[in-house]
Amino acid sequence: PVSEDDMEAIFRRAEKEQEKADRAFQDGQKAAPDIETSNLNSQTSDLETQNEARPKKRARKPSEPASKGRTHKLPKTGSPVKVVSGAFAEFSGILKKLDRKNRTATVGFTLLGKETIADVDINDIVELVE
Repeated sequence: PVSEDDMEAIFRRAEKEQEKADRAFQDGQKAAPDIETSNLNSQTSDLETQNEARPKKRARKPSEPASKGRTHKLPKTGSPVKVVSGAFAEFSGILKKLDRKNRTATVGFTLLGKETIADVDINDIVELVE
């Protein structure tokens, strides 16, 4: 056990060292803004001249409109599916429910002899072809 007087001495010494470190940090911060401001000003002027030298690019119209959504159909409720990414990657199960609004699918897996239901992202599943 350490005596109370020894603990007080240790705390006072640590407090003095902390105050000394804080003062050194504050002195360093006071000197740093002058250096940082001059560096920032020179960097800003360099960026402005680089931006002026670059030719302006015009936006191009796409030749075909971007396709909306996925190209393949979503699986139907009750169909066998495989999870291709996420926490349940490589697991196979039966699609229980499909929530198009929230873009989630409820899939039932058989783990250790019990059915476990998990919600996964629609993009993480593919329909198994039998």
